[in-house]
Amino acid sequence: MDLSVFFDAQGICNRRENTSLRRFDDTFKDAYLDYRTQRWDILKKDKETYDFIKNDLWSYVDEQESETLYLAIVDNYGTFIGYATIGMLDSDYPELGLELESEHRRQGHGKDTVDMLIEVGERVLGKKKFIVRIDSDNQASLALVERYNLEEIGQEDSEYIQALDFLNEGKGEDEKTLPPKAVYDRERGRYIRRFLISV
Repeated sequence: MDLSVFFDAQGICNRRENTSLRRFDDTFKDAYLDYRTQRWDILKKDKETYDFIKNDLWSYVDEQESETLYLAIVDNYGTFIGYATIGMLDSDYPELGLELESEHRRQGHGKDTVDMLIEVGERVLGKKKFIVRIDSDNQASLALVERYNLEEIGQEDSEYIQALDFLNEGKGEDEKTLPPKAVYDRERGRYIRRFLISV
């Protein structure tokens, strides 16, 4: 899909008084990659893998035509405060996602972003239903989406576990990197809940 249809001439996808969704460019690259990898301590121990993952992460954002639209969330000062996505653009139920830096949470940016993503999905894609994926322990995001017409439709492993599965592929049991049990145990720890939002 040609992603240019989502943006005006200034690279703005949608805006509110205190929050806007903008086209990613190199201005936001370092802030985005630092944010995306800040919790990946295990991965950072292997510089080659870490560099590969950072380059891979940016390659998705930097695509001009894709199945996923990546957006920089910017405050009214023009500062990068997080990122948002609309994925599976050609599907019946595009997937909405957002992450905000911790110091910018609980200030209305999350609600603004979800509202803007839904507006863009309706305006550009003509869609009325969207999937969201939320970590099971993310009470703020769960409270945010409960404001919408919501239905839980499934669960899956956390992205951390998925990343470890990728790194461990083909390794013997004694070579595998294991997740911290207290936080990422597959049975009792963090997982992702999937919801359908209907407008």
